[in-house]
Amino acid sequence: MRKPLPLLLAVPLALALGACEGDGPAPIVEEPTASATEEEPSPTEPPPDDPEDPEEPGPPEPPEEEPSPQSTADFGEPLGFTHAVGPDGEGDGDDGSGDDEDDDGEDDAEVVYTVDGVERPWASRVDFTVTVHVPDLGRTFSLAEMEVVCEAGPEIPIAQTEEPLYEVPEGTYSSRMWCEIPEDADRVRIVVMNGDDEAAFGGEL
Repeated sequence: MRKPLPLLLAVPLALALGACEGDGPAPIVEEPTASATEEEPSPTEPPPDDPEDPEEPGPPEPPEEEPSPQSTADFGEPLGFTHAVGPDGEGDGDDGSGDDEDDDGEDDAEVVYTVDGVERPWASRVDFTVTVHVPDLGRTFSLAEMEVVCEAGPEIPIAQTEEPLYEVPEGTYSSRMWCEIPEDADRVRIVVMNGDDEAAFGGEL
């Protein structure tokens, strides 16, 4: 009967040879599960507001319209504009007399404009009178650059006159003027512009 001793010695030898043939089984890499991945924001969701970000610009503003006259009245109504009293048009200032009627030491007075005597001698023309009352300003008042226009249609003609006004002292001054207007116009607005003074007078024809 043969002894089983040599077979028992061969088993450890075979196991040792198998361990030397490789570095062992490759590690198992587990793929990240859906719960482990970071949730990305939906592209349809707006980003969170950042209080430090500047405000987004709003829609573009509409183009500016032509400025309206400072004051508007009917024909025959006066419109006044304040002007400083003094030789330089800056008020009397502090002359050391102790008279402080105004907080800033200046006196003001109103230059008054009126448009009346509106007539329509024929369909394509309107005549009118521009009157300017100049108070005691302590100096002359310039009317040399005064311009008058008539608004009664798509075109805005400049009024014509044979009685122009220039540098005037205290007093009341009138100038007869006229404009060419469309024959079908039933209203007209006459705008008087003199420096910073701009007044409009309107009414039916």
